[in-house]
Amino acid sequence: MNKYEKALETLKKIPNRIPLKSFTDDVVKEVDEAFVTLKELVNLTTPEGHKNLLSRILPKEPIKETIPMQSTESYIYNCPKCKSNLGAYRQANYCKKCGQAICWHNERKGAKR
Repeated sequence: MNKYEKALETLKKIPNRIPLKSFTDDVVKEVDEAFVTLKELVNLTTPEGHKNLLSRILPKEPIKETIPMQSTESYIYNCPKCKSNLGAYRQANYCKKCGQAICWHNERKGAKR
């Protein structure tokens, strides 16, 4: 679960119409952090906010790394934005760490050859 999904899940737990003063300090802190995280994602009041949102939504090709094996070559794929490992099986449509959309078109096309 990436940080945006976690923030959204945190906010879904809050019941409607209950005053924040009834929550513990830890819950209030967690809710505040969730709002800050989601605000970062949807801050469209600045050009940087638009650019940040568009850069995540528009799919990018993963970075392909060759791993030499004894008899064959194997590959792993990394996120083009945060460089975290996406795995070896071309399954993720987005990076679980940063939320970057992933485009596997060229890799899948190459796999059919």
